[in-house]
Amino acid sequence: MPKISHFTTLDAWKKNHELTIAVYKATARFPNSEAFARVFC
Repeated sequence: MPKISHFTTLDAWKKNHELTIAVYKATARFPNSEAFARVFC
């Protein structure tokens, strides 16, 4: 098994990073009131 030189070389990290960027772009247009989830019990 090859040694991991940096976490950013992992395929799992790359895929997750792509997903994270896509979510940030998709939610950038949300109103400020949607910035934090409000949970009422």
